Amino acid sequence: GSGGAVGLRNCAFENIETVADGGAVYINYPAVTLDKVRISGAKNGGAGGGAYIAACGTVSLTAVTIENTGASGDGGGLYLSNSADQPTAVSGLTITNAPSGSGSMAYMSVAGEASLTAVTIEDTKTQGAGNGLRLVNSGTSQTVVSGLTVTNTTGAADGNEAYIKSNGAVRLADAAITSTRTASGRGLHLEGTGVTVSGLTVKGTETNDSGGGAYIIASGAASLADVNIEDAEAAIKTAAGCMSLIAAPANPPPSPV
Repeated sequence: GSGGAVGLRNCAFENIETVADGGAVYINYPAVTLDKVRISGAKNGGAGGGAYIAACGTVSLTAVTIENTGASGDGGGLYLSNSADQPTAVSGLTITNAPSGSGSMAYMSVAGEASLTAVTIEDTKTQGAGNGLRLVNSGTSQTVVSGLTVTNTTGAADGNEAYIKSNGAVRLADAAITSTRTASGRGLHLEGTGVTVSGLTVKGTETNDSGGGAYIIASGAASLADVNIEDAEAAIKTAAGCMSLIAAPANPPPSPV
């Protein structure tokens, strides 16, 4: 009804193929809730191999597992778009073996506060440009990602195994990116008005670009703690081939008179 939400709870979908968006689940509704949903063996010729969600309200995904899915476009496992300045909360998302033809395994575009907790993306290959996780927040509310694991992913063209960009502040905690390879990109691309990282491990990443382990851009302050990057190879060596950090100075010099 008006003001309500479309909800799927305790549902399982297996071996479904479509020629359009949303291999197993297609939802276009203001508010969306998925709780304890499992999708396996779904494929399509569009976006969102496992699930395609287009919302303009509050979105909540809890305990969602997507495996052995594929899409020709963005979101080999999941395509999620929330165009409203409303919260998007994802907790307990696992995507395994969800290749895309030219896009990310998990594609998320939001405009409000975003919270991702306990997200795992693994054992996936994309044939074109794309990322393991692509999260873009066009709004100015904060983006918080905690407990992110991306492992054993391969991109054939431009892409970062975890690409997180926001017009607001970004906080990343307890993240691990391991055994990834991309033709042009990084293990992690992190960008926001202010960036806080607490607990990041990047290991065994390869790229033909710069900042093979991590590439971090902050238009404001940046704070990094407990960061471990090892066995990260970048063909284009910067001051630090394994990590590039671009941030505004804490006390910028005064403008000349």
